[in-house]
Amino acid sequence: MHLFDTAEGFVFHYEHGQHIQSRRFILPTKKGRYHVSVSALFLPLQLHDSLNMPTPSSQFVIPYGGDVCSLFIHKSLLNFFVMDIMGHGFAVHRIADRLIAQALEHRKDPALVRAIGAYWNRERPTLERSLQGEMQTAIQEAVRKGFPQKQVQELVGEIRHIYTAGSLAACQVVINIEEGKILFENYGEPAIYFILLDRNTGQILSLKIFEKGNAALGYTQEYQQFQEDIPHGVTHFKIVMFTDALMEQQVSIPEEHINPLLEERINIEELRKKIRQHMTQQERQDIFKREEIIKEVLSHLAHQSPEVIVNFFYKLFKQLNQHVQEDDMTFLVADFEQK
Repeated sequence: MHLFDTAEGFVFHYEHGQHIQSRRFILPTKKGRYHVSVSALFLPLQLHDSLNMPTPSSQFVIPYGGDVCSLFIHKSLLNFFVMDIMGHGFAVHRIADRLIAQALEHRKDPALVRAIGAYWNRERPTLERSLQGEMQTAIQEAVRKGFPQKQVQELVGEIRHIYTAGSLAACQVVINIEEGKILFENYGEPAIYFILLDRNTGQILSLKIFEKGNAALGYTQEYQQFQEDIPHGVTHFKIVMFTDALMEQQVSIPEEHINPLLEERINIEELRKKIRQHMTQQERQDIFKREEIIKEVLSHLAHQSPEVIVNFFYKLFKQLNQHVQEDDMTFLVADFEQK
């Protein structure tokens, strides 16, 4: 677990089974004190078959994820950052190490996402050469532990060839509490999603889907940027950010397993029916239908704590799901309440 955790903020990055991380803090502003709670869920290659059938690839794939999220606090600015690095395993984990260090260095910079992109564009060739040496050392260590050398070399060679380019998608959300403004900035594809919720009414105040095929972070200065106001009078709200893997889940959950969870958290029968129909199918459903269901679930759970919401999706996609996944998923919920 990579964790920078002080009054200035924190970084979350999955490693070795730490699927959920939560933090609470108080933010003093001219408008009063805000109580802020944040929970993040990480599901890297969630039900990868190597979890159940140990293979030489396990140590290179399972313990590591390529997603990173952070929150940095500077005066009245809260800077949320979610990054999705293409690929999985050893190389991606090492790339994340470097980019986390850059996030920490630029934690007070409102243009954090652009600073990381500039670093990646400048240093990528050097990082790739360094990774090749590190991966060769890892091969030797794996062989020393008894893994068949040929299999390990083939695996790491494949990962190195495909993934060390490490295309990046990243989304930054800067919330100015005192001015009541939110700035969104996004690079790259796959999409990263953002939802703003009124905690008291469950109304979705804003939905941003960054899906227009921007070039990957660090390869261009082109990006999508939006700015809007937190509606006047809204003093208790939530933000939700998640990577595209949430929409692309392959889900198959026996109805007898999903019913208790829905009955515990969802009190609208029609919504429970939609979820059951969608989550008990063998094939992936239309992702726009998935989007509508997720919006309804978030509206319904808006009054719950971030920990409760995150755990609901954790149970759905990790504990109950029977499908092997092909992508890392990050899902973040933050709650802001003015006292």
